Amino acid sequence: MRPFTVETRRTSIPDDMALRALRFFLDASHPESGLTLDRTKNMLGSAGQTRIASIAATGYAVTAFCIGVHYGWLDRRTATQRIERVLTTVETKLNGKAGFYYHFIDWETANREWNSELSSIDTALLQLGLIMAANVFGGTIAERVNSILTKTDWQWMQNRKPGEASDVCVSMGWKPESGFLDSRWDHYDESPYLYILALGAQSPYRLPASTWKNWKTVTDPKTGLYEPIGPIFWSQMTAGYVNLKGRRDSAGRDLWMIWQRSHAHHIRFCREQSARFKTYRNGVFGINACDQPPPVGYGAQEAVDGRHDGTIAPTAILAARMFDRAAADTALTALLTHVDKQAYGPYGFPNALNEDKDWIDPDVLGLDLGMAICGYANARDGYIWKTFAKHAIVQAGLRAMGYSVK
Repeated sequence: MRPFTVETRRTSIPDDMALRALRFFLDASHPESGLTLDRTKNMLGSAGQTRIASIAATGYAVTAFCIGVHYGWLDRRTATQRIERVLTTVETKLNGKAGFYYHFIDWETANREWNSELSSIDTALLQLGLIMAANVFGGTIAERVNSILTKTDWQWMQNRKPGEASDVCVSMGWKPESGFLDSRWDHYDESPYLYILALGAQSPYRLPASTWKNWKTVTDPKTGLYEPIGPIFWSQMTAGYVNLKGRRDSAGRDLWMIWQRSHAHHIRFCREQSARFKTYRNGVFGINACDQPPPVGYGAQEAVDGRHDGTIAPTAILAARMFDRAAADTALTALLTHVDKQAYGPYGFPNALNEDKDWIDPDVLGLDLGMAICGYANARDGYIWKTFAKHAIVQAGLRAMGYSVK
């Protein structure tokens, strides 16, 4: 891949952003372990200045390589070699327990970093990418992926107390120093994809179908939205892999409609707030979980009065093309005129920016670039939706949640 610049770009903004996201995953994945950095500076040659990888970013890297092959941006041999490195690391170096892995790891040694937890949600994100690879490449890659998936003990991650029902929701994680985290994935957020995997897993580790009904949703009668509204990525992460449009689960819930309404709300909210916040001018939106202006650091904001400060994540706009292509393209065009050359780097827009605070994030994040390139591919031709759904675990999980499977 050649380096891209704003001046030489001849493709559309969405195409260019997707290409630059792929460049990140190529540059930020270790040449031997295949593990992908959690973040890096938005400049060429910055990979390796930090050593912290994440299993979530690694899962998105695998998906990005599949996307690259599909659109002819990456040759199949290179993608195969990179994915095989990831599989070897998962099989031989990645520390874990019961088929779950630490959230943050050293990108070379795969050792645990930052005292991080064995993360159920991030293990699931890694597995989403591996399932994509299994479906795209088949053969020994599929065999190795399926072997990895069979080791994930979702029942262990339930952390059930004596006498507790078998369908309690999944714990967010476990630490060797303190045991299971107190919080569970038990209400509306980004986690439906975790339950697709947990309910579709092979015996004896599969969770009962009734577990999904214990994942609670509360609808605001005025807006028709689930509460809390949350950052926009809540309505993008599962949608990046599974198309649930026009389908209801066993509890009668239409998640796709809620995600669609959430996007409409975010877009409308930013438009209504544009007189107060310069970042939202000309249709720009993208209130999200992302880096925030100092001294905050990483955090989550919502499209709710008092819960935002004008910070947006440009990657969320690209991901939103799955739901509102016209609004997303308008926002991206406007945003490029807002920031232009000062912020649009080799990996695209920065992770976050806030014009009112005159702040541009120097970093990009693998997690957010992954959601962006997934949204791009689905808006373009439904590639991930059509490919991911072919796996037996995905089909079994969707059936258990009450969705019909074609």
